[in-house]
Amino acid sequence: MTEQNFELIHNTLKQANSILIPIPEVDGTEILGSALALASLLKSEGKNVEILSSYVNLQKILTMLDLSCVTSVIQGSIESIISIDTTQYPIDSIKYDQTESQLRIYLSSPSHHFSPDMVMIQPAKYNYDLVITLDTKNWTQLGNTFLSYPHIFLDTPSLAISSIPIPHPYSERTVIADNYTNSAEIIFEYIRKYSKHSLNEKSIVNALLLSLILSNSKVLSLERTMLKLRELPNDYNTIIQALDNNITDNHRLLIGRILAHLEFIDFEYKGQANRYACSKLFPHDFSKTNTTEKDIVIIYRELFKYLPKNILGLNIILESSKSSKVGYLIFPKLDMTSLFTKLEGEYIEGVLLYNYVSELDIHKVGIEINNKIISILNY
Repeated sequence: MTEQNFELIHNTLKQANSILIPIPEVDGTEILGSALALASLLKSEGKNVEILSSYVNLQKILTMLDLSCVTSVIQGSIESIISIDTTQYPIDSIKYDQTESQLRIYLSSPSHHFSPDMVMIQPAKYNYDLVITLDTKNWTQLGNTFLSYPHIFLDTPSLAISSIPIPHPYSERTVIADNYTNSAEIIFEYIRKYSKHSLNEKSIVNALLLSLILSNSKVLSLERTMLKLRELPNDYNTIIQALDNNITDNHRLLIGRILAHLEFIDFEYKGQANRYACSKLFPHDFSKTNTTEKDIVIIYRELFKYLPKNILGLNIILESSKSSKVGYLIFPKLDMTSLFTKLEGEYIEGVLLYNYVSELDIHKVGIEINNKIISILNY
């Protein structure tokens, strides 16, 4: 994504005051977090922002996010503007009366009668000056939202931000960044460049993490995702530092993906309760960040110091093929001799690389691997 793309986004947002962000009916939950993060930023700048979404019954599970701008119905009323040229003749008085079928407006001028060509009626519209879409291919993807309010989307200036190709851009201002997986990463990069202090706002960080988790773990329901989100480290500053460290942009994006998939494994070790972190990566995590599996060894020191201090280790599982999984194991506080032997792994610069043969999907394999690690540690 080029600097010109971010400048286009920035200049467009700077000029708008009343903004609508519609959410598609299909796969809309993946975009919702990105929209909430962007809306929080724009509201902090004094702009009026509404997110039009059918996912409005979320208050019970999305308690850590600000949902005040989410609505399923366009707020306000449709405004029609009747303009009268008063440059030629001043208005002396205005009166009106209303019947069952008509509203009559009476204008009088002390010097002349007004003529029909001096009156202009502008098309009725809602008071939005910008519509922003995120990872949306076209207007019809909005479903009933588009059918109910087509004039808003067809008549209002729009900005399309997308990580997916848009065959026929429906907006004159379209930003496509296919080097990102989803709009959450684009929004994070935009906030990092233009409003870095906002990344310390918990509502914005939570919203971005919500999008990252949902877009990378399609089997998760919204309820289960929120439970997972609550398990993430509460030190938001360290999460942002991990994403915003002085490493390459590609490595930073890979760190973001590892954090997005993060979960915690509770286990007993030498009679005491302990935890270690586990994350899962997929081929697209590397292709979309222009990284390889070897980059895990490069970033693990940076990544590990941003995990909670009470975490003993980190296990990163990769889906290399249907029959085989690869893992990177880091337990800097423990003797890993038994893990090295039992897992038949090899050390690469302090990281234990191991292979795990299984036909199960990566989520079920993760349970097996973590149980095996725990049993080895307690042997």
